[in-house]
Amino acid sequence: MQEVKCIATDLDGTFLTNQKTISPRNRQAIQACKEKGILFGIATGRPTETTQKMVKKWNLEKEVDFIMGMNGGLIYDCHTQKMEQFHPLDGSTIQEIIRFFEGTKALFHVKMGLDRYTNFSNETTRKDAKRFGENEIQVDLIPFLEGKKVAKLNVVSDPKDQGKVIERANAFKALHPEVVGFPTQAYIYEFVDYRINKGFGLKKVADHYGIGMENTLAFGDAENDLKLLEAAGCGVAMKNGAKIVKANANVVAPFTNQEDAVARYLEEHVL
Repeated sequence: MQEVKCIATDLDGTFLTNQKTISPRNRQAIQACKEKGILFGIATGRPTETTQKMVKKWNLEKEVDFIMGMNGGLIYDCHTQKMEQFHPLDGSTIQEIIRFFEGTKALFHVKMGLDRYTNFSNETTRKDAKRFGENEIQVDLIPFLEGKKVAKLNVVSDPKDQGKVIERANAFKALHPEVVGFPTQAYIYEFVDYRINKGFGLKKVADHYGIGMENTLAFGDAENDLKLLEAAGCGVAMKNGAKIVKANANVVAPFTNQEDAVARYLEEHVL
């Protein structure tokens, strides 16, 4: 492995515990990397705005140099506080997807800044939104999306129904090659522009800082991390990662996110 100059990590199922916290060991490992002058950033499907709030909550503001949000569609430099957006979906495309899912029990989320717009909201869903630092607002999404551009669309379902969601999504993608989609959690399926993925985002980050891709290290677990791990100089999948991710990673960590897999890898190979 080449000298590591930049580290990018996914959050859920990777850097965070299952309780959505940062373990002391992971925190210490990142702080040690920062002392060596290594850039550190977050690669997430979440909006950059809500991720900034979580970084502050985790008291990680000094450690995080960049946030790659919306699966690589938004890049935020934490030092200059400047953000770039790439290839958002047209509102008309999202309208088509929603109509294509008519007759299913799926819910839809569109995120803009700190706000989550949805076709259904109740006390339970609002609590879930608050957990991620988002404000949930119920709207009629079809007219709401007219003339707008949005980074991504979340299709939310009961985990037992996700197989049907994936089947319907695959049928839509076969007709619309301008979009791609993937499950990111057991109850969430995401649509983005076909050019957007975390690997695309990592390349933008590397260009921004003048770093070669061979000097990047990335960690992930879910299908939306696949391109991130493939693009990095070294891509490390969690033991708890999806089969397709582990099959295509350079390294499969022998530990899970609950067992400080990120810290253990950094301690052995970087520090």
